[in-house]
Amino acid sequence: MSERYQLVEASSISINVSHYHQPLILTWWAAAFPGFGHLLLGKYAVGLILIFWEVLINSLTHLNHAIFLSLIGQFEEASTLLDYRFIFLYVTVYVFSIWDTYRRAVELNKIHTLASAKPIVIKKDPVNSFETNYFDLRSPILAIIWSFITPGLGYLYINRIPSLVISIILWVSLSTLAHLYEGIFFTLMGDFERARIVMDVQWSLFLPSIFVFFAYDAYVSTVEYNKIYLISQKEHLRNHYQPKHFSFCNKENE
Repeated sequence: MSERYQLVEASSISINVSHYHQPLILTWWAAAFPGFGHLLLGKYAVGLILIFWEVLINSLTHLNHAIFLSLIGQFEEASTLLDYRFIFLYVTVYVFSIWDTYRRAVELNKIHTLASAKPIVIKKDPVNSFETNYFDLRSPILAIIWSFITPGLGYLYINRIPSLVISIILWVSLSTLAHLYEGIFFTLMGDFERARIVMDVQWSLFLPSIFVFFAYDAYVSTVEYNKIYLISQKEHLRNHYQPKHFSFCNKENE
């Protein structure tokens, strides 16, 4: 059993940790944006494919724009705008993403339980000619703050390069298509009407879930990295500095 399951894998560009996941929370993120649930599980390739699918098919169906029109009561315009040719494709993949996230979360929790039964072995300070990485205690609050300032910086803070690349590509492309920063500029200048006109609703509705997710994921990752660091440090001190014959007293031995 101890050979089959691994709790943590560290490389020079990232650290992937098997930790306990609340399946319903991951399911909620998968419903908010297909692919996010898989990213939380460390499934970068699957998550990236589902994110690309969501952006592509959502845009082809004009789904976000139709949702916006429905929210302001313009149901007739929303029905006319919606492209029904891709709706079935969208729904099937959307439901699969939610179901698969829940299924994988449950199974990975079982693997985490088995992996937790053995000592943690971490390759200390992975280094190659391209990058270096190391374990230390980092502030989860700082990870959130940097993510709020610019989405993706929280990943840079914890040296999670794959997530950093995904977040930069996703945020820069969608915020540019939505004309987000132009809208912010005109809002700060007091020109609210121009800000309203320049913003693209179809692309803008992607941004809130992306913005919050990157901060949440950076926070959770930092917390879990800190746990692994402390456990690894405790095991290192026990194995190298604690006498083998030493044992803590307990009530049964007293």
